[in-house]
Amino acid sequence: MIGSGPRDRKGHRVHVCPKSPSKLRCVTLAGLLVASAPAWPAAPADAFAEAVRGWFDAPGDAGERLQALHAVYPEDDDVAWWLARVRIDQGREADALALLAGRSGRKVPPHRFAWLRALALAPSQPALARVELAPVLRSPALATDPERLDVLALGARLAWDARDEADALAYVRAAGGTLPGFGAWTRRTGATPLRIEVDGRVHVVTAGGLVVRGEGACVPTRGADTPVEVPGPELARAGGGACLAAAGARADLAPTPGGWGYLALDAPEGRGIFTIPRCGAPPHLERRTTGDGAVSSPAWLGDTLLWVQGGSAYGDGLEDKLWEGTEVVRLAAGPDGVLVIAWEAGAPRLRVAATLESPLIPLFAEDPPVTRAEWCPSPPAAAAPGSPPPPPARPR
Repeated sequence: MIGSGPRDRKGHRVHVCPKSPSKLRCVTLAGLLVASAPAWPAAPADAFAEAVRGWFDAPGDAGERLQALHAVYPEDDDVAWWLARVRIDQGREADALALLAGRSGRKVPPHRFAWLRALALAPSQPALARVELAPVLRSPALATDPERLDVLALGARLAWDARDEADALAYVRAAGGTLPGFGAWTRRTGATPLRIEVDGRVHVVTAGGLVVRGEGACVPTRGADTPVEVPGPELARAGGGACLAAAGARADLAPTPGGWGYLALDAPEGRGIFTIPRCGAPPHLERRTTGDGAVSSPAWLGDTLLWVQGGSAYGDGLEDKLWEGTEVVRLAAGPDGVLVIAWEAGAPRLRVAATLESPLIPLFAEDPPVTRAEWCPSPPAAAAPGSPPPPPARPR
């Protein structure tokens, strides 16, 4: 009967050689036939190519086209891979994992199946996703993969979320120093993380130079009475409500040896630099400012109060300007010295000095424009930036 004969476990006909002297020739021919054709029906090349093109040209329709193709050719791993990719884009990760289970690909290489499984697992099972992705990141095939950067980006995100800074930094550097949400800079000094603002966006730079968008690990643990700077500018309690008894314009919140310091711009306590041990305590005057209020950016290096006035840095009890000849915009002090935003080459640049007698040097070899910087942990603003930055210094 036509169509009768032995079949394999998937229902496909198999060739059986007779018991005769010609058996060796028959076995050889059967092996060539099996090697030249898949053991299951593959989707027609034209229909498959058109469905994949739809993913690029009309993503909304791609799922229907690939689903129809998958219904006819359920054993075609490549069709299943592309349909799984669409399902991930649709937020249907469980459906994607079901499609990818037990598959290794026809023309789609095996490492891309593992990457897609990791991508589908990432939202709900990040630890398992990282295990799935690990061999992909080590695979030599990744070097020529057209979506290599997407694989590295997933690796960096999973590593950072798992608090593995070393791996995250390695993946960003492997990508050339930039991935979505990440960067990699070369630190010349210091090991304390920083909170910086670049183009109005907050980033955290780790001890190794990994640049992470957002507050991340830089936000310190804050009690309800810890002051935070909010737009206005004003100080508020971290737990909600006003920090000081009377409202007023206050900015440039900074840590001090015994609490917090700020600049009063227009407040009942008058203009000047004040300190408080906590919200609710009466402010203590450290330095009165007069005139047009050009004083800004108070900072404390140990017990020494620093501030910016007229484009120069000053220190309490010091007769001379600090870093003479430098147009200073902002200051911040902490465990690794003084951070200085200086106006150089038409842009704000981040400089650092280990002591008040040390020269200013670029903190990063790349020397990007930075508008604000503090050592971590620091009192983060409630919005970025939390207070209006001082007007740009003018080159002399």
